[in-house]
Amino acid sequence: MERESSEQEHYYQTIARLLFNLRGAPFILSPSEIDIIEGWEERHVPLRTALDGMKAAYERFRKNPGSRRRFTLSFCSRFVSTAFSQHRERKVGEKSVGKTRDDRIKKIKAEVRSFLKNISKEVLYLKDLYLEIQDELSLNELKDDTLESRDEQVDQVLLDRAAQSCMDRYRKEAAVEYDVTGEEKRKQIARRKYIKDMRERYKIPYVSLYYY
Repeated sequence: MERESSEQEHYYQTIARLLFNLRGAPFILSPSEIDIIEGWEERHVPLRTALDGMKAAYERFRKNPGSRRRFTLSFCSRFVSTAFSQHRERKVGEKSVGKTRDDRIKKIKAEVRSFLKNISKEVLYLKDLYLEIQDELSLNELKDDTLESRDEQVDQVLLDRAAQSCMDRYRKEAAVEYDVTGEEKRKQIARRKYIKDMRERYKIPYVSLYYY
């Protein structure tokens, strides 16, 4: 039972993390978004399939947003359903039409090499960590959750290095921009927004496979 709960939490958190990374704020799932994820889980949509569908949806949104002002999880539903149908239609033993795991690893390796080569002095404290990640990417039995743990570690280092005055500013902005009153919610939004801004500003790569 505990394992099922942990897997469910991982399912929700991974989808939420990709959504926040693609759309930016708001960095909190709405009740309707939670319902959508719950629906995918009940239909037994594999996590990888859901993430691939979301990325396909974002590419469509990016090229042709139409009248939509914001990328939403509801917009992803059709694409996730399509990806799920394709997943079920594949015969046992057939290769996925999408990128293979090796392709994703190669892409991550390239991103990490580029980051280390052009690392900014402002985030030089991440160099040793990314050198360790680079070594791990060459391992034959590298587990997906190892890379996800590394992303969490990078995020935590960024937060640990953040100046208190900076985080106070982010919390104040969260309170105004998203009309959030609870201190814990303000902190959560501030942390996510700070991490996203830092990663974008200094081109700090994600290394979890589901980003590729």
